[in-house]
Amino acid sequence: MFKSWKMSKVFVGFGFGAIQAGLFLKEAGNSGNFDRLIVSEISPSIVENIRANKGFYGLNIATDEGID
Repeated sequence: MFKSWKMSKVFVGFGFGAIQAGLFLKEAGNSGNFDRLIVSEISPSIVENIRANKGFYGLNIATDEGID
């Protein structure tokens, strides 16, 4: 009578600023604990740029040796 289904784990973030994109979303993705990553953003230009890049974005990571 009841359909069996698996509950997926979804990361939901609000705003796509430096902390969200460079820390929370990156770590959520790297953790392997989530089936889907979702971020809500109200800036049309940010949304447009990420959509144009098929959902991918780049990060600059500062290290002692420089920027990766």
